[in-house]
Amino acid sequence: YTFGINHIVRSEDWPVMPVEVVGFRLQPSGFFAGSPAIDVPPPVSKC
Repeated sequence: YTFGINHIVRSEDWPVMPVEVVGFRLQPSGFFAGSPAIDVPPPVSKC
């Protein structure tokens, strides 16, 4: 018995098909380590 990703679960599938949750995240390497907008020198006071 084979099925694709779009298999529609029915009540008769329940005893045969145990469920296991799997997931993943895609995150660029080093992208969130620093921001150029935060690395701004402090303003020079003119007083």
